[in-house]
Amino acid sequence: MRYRLAMALVCLLVLAGVQVAGAGSYYYESITTTRGEKQKKGERDLMRGWVDGSMVRLEFPQGGQGGRVGEGAYMLTTDAGATVYMVDPKQKTYYKFDLASLMGSIEAMSGGMFAIEFRDFSSEKLLEEAGGSVLGYETTHFKVRTQFTMEMNAMGMQRVSTMDTTQEVWMTRELSSEAWSMWLKMMPSGGAVEKFTEWAVESGLTESFPLRSTATTIMTNRKGKSQTTTSDLEVTVLRVEPIAASVFEIRPSFTETAVIPPGMGGESEGAVGPLSRFKGMFGKKKKDGGR
Repeated sequence: MRYRLAMALVCLLVLAGVQVAGAGSYYYESITTTRGEKQKKGERDLMRGWVDGSMVRLEFPQGGQGGRVGEGAYMLTTDAGATVYMVDPKQKTYYKFDLASLMGSIEAMSGGMFAIEFRDFSSEKLLEEAGGSVLGYETTHFKVRTQFTMEMNAMGMQRVSTMDTTQEVWMTRELSSEAWSMWLKMMPSGGAVEKFTEWAVESGLTESFPLRSTATTIMTNRKGKSQTTTSDLEVTVLRVEPIAASVFEIRPSFTETAVIPPGMGGESEGAVGPLSRFKGMFGKKKKDGGR
């Protein structure tokens, strides 16, 4: 879990705007392949995106995070990320998505046994040059290096790791839009994330849409043991086309749920909600002061 969560957060920090297209109406598909040192094929994740100005829908056809994001679930915003919802059409539910609140909810659900902190952020742009044509769009080729420290406290055990990511990305300014801010507005304020946001804006990376990228991340624990992971993203389909307004609507029959449903971590075994898939991860709560 620690490794998969770390990689998910690295992707959010380093590619904050990767899933959002530009002005006008677009449909696109992207494939992200992630592999560890000993993996040959790696894991492939498909993303589908519908964009119309400030309205964005990002769908996970295969689900994700070990089944904790359901197949066909999607993220939705109609105001360029000021408000983001996670929708599960199979469960016919939705909830307001906020990364800071979500992490706080996981901490609360674990009874204080889980917490995560980021610090010591630094980043630099190593290269900026003409990147040629990708899918018929002229691109700029960037190479950036990002570093930060991640501290996780889980079930009484503290783990401190440094994350060092070098990434190359081919971005086009022909598809720029305000909708990239969806990801950044989901981030908790302060600390490493705020510094990343400031740096990304200053570097001009938020003004473009990534069509291709490759990243190598080295995660090193405080004992000096390292784990290397590569992640390749490629937009495989990109069409300029009108999009029906219904794509950006939540059906009236769907039910809004709390991030932590009633009974989570308690006695109820029938609790259903966005974090119900995490149930049992931290063990059962002890009664009578743990006796």
